[in-house]
Amino acid sequence: MPRWPGHAAFSLATDIPVYFCDPASPWQRGSNENTNGLLRQYFPQGTDLFAHSAEHLAFVAAELNDRPRKTLG
Repeated sequence: MPRWPGHAAFSLATDIPVYFCDPASPWQRGSNENTNGLLRQYFPQGTDLFAHSAEHLAFVAAELNDRPRKTLG
């Protein structure tokens, strides 16, 4: 049984393969784990994001999206 039933249709329609990471394998989710670490600078683990205004969330998103990237020079 697939983990996400629509993945086969998505793969056929887009010609993009779908990959599922193994549970408890954070090294397979590098970008996700890095993003979680960056978000923890603003929101401690377990923070209810509904307690923050849309403006504050937009501010944090802009801060993260506009930060310099070593790979981009």
